[in-house]
Amino acid sequence: MTSEAVPPAPREGAWQGRPAGLPSGIPPPSVPLSFLAAASLGLVACGAALIWSRAYGIVDPTDDQVVAAAHFGMLATLSMGVLGAIHQFTPVITQRPLRSVRLSRTTFLTWLAGAWLLPFGFATQQEYVVETGGAFAALAVTLFVVNSAQPLSVQGKGAPVAGLRFAIAGLVVTACFGVVYVIDRQGNWFDLAGHVVLAHACVGLFAWLGLAYVSVSEKLWPMFLLAHVPG
Repeated sequence: MTSEAVPPAPREGAWQGRPAGLPSGIPPPSVPLSFLAAASLGLVACGAALIWSRAYGIVDPTDDQVVAAAHFGMLATLSMGVLGAIHQFTPVITQRPLRSVRLSRTTFLTWLAGAWLLPFGFATQQEYVVETGGAFAALAVTLFVVNSAQPLSVQGKGAPVAGLRFAIAGLVVTACFGVVYVIDRQGNWFDLAGHVVLAHACVGLFAWLGLAYVSVSEKLWPMFLLAHVPG
């Protein structure tokens, strides 16, 4: 009587069809591609929202229709794409896997919900939709931080890792600004002056998106040169 060997259980993050030689920490392509595909849809929605809100923007740039278009651009397009890129490049830069592929997929779903519900809530002036979208977005940021904290805690990887740490800190600060803004729309508890709202936008654009772009390019540009420059 012979017994068949039982194959070992797959490690977290392992995926079928992984090319030979690819580091085990790299997530399956469906993880970053889901973010990037959703970002392309967000770009279409942002363009449509900008066309729809053009008349409102001339009269009042802070009108809810304009805010909706801006959030389609910031959340559903730019941040969606950057989140996908970071899910891919964090294991490449740190040579350590993310905590969980399941967390990555859950982050995508919750961010997708938040990135679309928030602008729809602003555009339709339905506060419960805004609050629901804000809750999903806050949950997505929390999951993302938990998922990326372990690989980004690595030491000795230089400026790209340090930049990603600061970028994620910028994302957290931006999310906290957003939570306060959502609460204030319903309760009017805070004095959200124009300079406070401007700070929210600047932190999101530069401390989150800008730093993330620079940090990833800091690693990719030398790799591009090595691959394409003769000698």
